Amino acid sequence: MKNGLNQTTATYSSRSQRSLLEEDRLRGNLEKIDGLIRHTERKIADLEKDKARTLAQIPTGKVNQTFLSFTLEALEDNGRKLAAYKEERASAEKVIANLAPSPAQAAERAERQNYLANLAAERLQKDRLVEGALNGFRRLLKERAELTAKMLKAAEAVDFTVGDDGLDGRRFDDLLGLLPGQLAASSERWAQWVLAKGESLKSYIVRDEVLTIPETLAHHGVLRFGDRVDLNEDQVRDLLRKDRPARTQTAPWRHLPPSIMTVEDYGEVLAMAKKKGVPVQEICFWEDVEGDTKARDRFTRLEEGADLSIYEDPGEPFKVRVRASRQINFSDRAYVAGELLEYPGRKWSLCRMAQEGEFERP
Repeated sequence: MKNGLNQTTATYSSRSQRSLLEEDRLRGNLEKIDGLIRHTERKIADLEKDKARTLAQIPTGKVNQTFLSFTLEALEDNGRKLAAYKEERASAEKVIANLAPSPAQAAERAERQNYLANLAAERLQKDRLVEGALNGFRRLLKERAELTAKMLKAAEAVDFTVGDDGLDGRRFDDLLGLLPGQLAASSERWAQWVLAKGESLKSYIVRDEVLTIPETLAHHGVLRFGDRVDLNEDQVRDLLRKDRPARTQTAPWRHLPPSIMTVEDYGEVLAMAKKKGVPVQEICFWEDVEGDTKARDRFTRLEEGADLSIYEDPGEPFKVRVRASRQINFSDRAYVAGELLEYPGRKWSLCRMAQEGEFERP
């Protein structure tokens, strides 16, 4: 083991991402089962009251036998349901408990993780040897090219006609172009990432309710709101973005909020939540609602062509022709089919309107 990748003292993740996500799924099912249990218990309690009231009428001889039979059947049916729900809950709890490794399983997992880490480090050494061999190959090809250049000068000196590559100088050109570069450097970065060794990391606080990032040997990659996580620049670049499209939403202005926040921002949110006496999640929720509202309002104004300059310089306007059979209201004026106008909006907006058949090239 070399280059700081010796894993004998490494700390590995005690759980896999797969098992944690499965536990989350099962716990979500438990919440649903608990709701069914509570609902059924309330229903049974109400039925017991109906039964007691009905039986109390026996001395008077005014018992509604139909209602009593219905109540008893309903009690029996809900009793079976309650037993089934409780059995399902116990089964799910047993599966959840089995997902957590025993001490012996944890030790075996750590041993296998260490073996995998050793293999990764050993392979990194091979990658360095491969790059060394490729560099030697490149050097040989360079020396061959230099000899070809000398041969060309010598041929000219004797008025030797070489024709189209008559000196066979380009035989290895295609091969040289196929040789990749920086292989070992890329392998080094991968090994540092998967082994959590030597990376330049910065701490952030998770903002999503549940955030799943690529699993490494050191961490399962399942994080929850408020967790502190160390990330590299590549991971941070996307998770901090405020303009990620919400793929499950059809609203064109809808974006996903950032999945993480800086430690400093979290401190401010924490102080605000403490001051207002509310959970931190509530502060973040309303920040997201406000951001979404602003994005929607901005999108609406851009679509209407009003106050464009306040938000974005659209550059030179596009000249387009109205194509739709209906009239188009734009900039306080109505345009009919065939009329020309200058559209000052953004390209993507104009593209969408053209695809919908509203505008065409003049």
